[in-house]
Amino acid sequence: MIKIGTMNCRGLPKVGHPESCSFFIRHLRLQGIDILALQETHASSSMLQSTFDQQFRSSSSLWSPHCGVICLSPHIIFTDPLFSPCGRCITTTITHVDNNFSPFRIGIIYAPASQTPCYCFLASLLSTPDLIPPNPSNFILLGDFNYAIHSHYALGRCAPADWLQFIDTNMTDCITPRGQHPQLTFH
Repeated sequence: MIKIGTMNCRGLPKVGHPESCSFFIRHLRLQGIDILALQETHASSSMLQSTFDQQFRSSSSLWSPHCGVICLSPHIIFTDPLFSPCGRCITTTITHVDNNFSPFRIGIIYAPASQTPCYCFLASLLSTPDLIPPNPSNFILLGDFNYAIHSHYALGRCAPADWLQFIDTNMTDCITPRGQHPQLTFH
């Protein structure tokens, strides 16, 4: 079994409190997660990304200024990585070194928090089949989509109808218990 985690870390560097970053990363590392997807990383330089790799003791990782995916298992490798031009989406193939499972693709997104940029970003993903396959199979999509469709907190913030249809048709919510509405990311 593979344990996959995802979270919005609200700025991994924790510039004002560098010791908080070390404690936070140590806590995440101790959770027994094999693949960790992070959003709002602020990993804007290769030096900072290298520091995160050392702190996570990752066997491999992919970083952009907005998100990252970290392999915490020596038995799993990332291949064929793709990055959106804006750096808000990363996809990669996950493979086991001993072929203990069939390879699959994973996608991590961190959509903009503002309504119009979020809407445009999500619409652009559907026109980028290399990043988000139009008929996904063996594909896991993780991240912070920055919209709510079942909540009065949405305040009109919604995603493009094509995106909502794509998600509804092709994806399964593995986090929200059946019969319940999804929680906002800050809960």
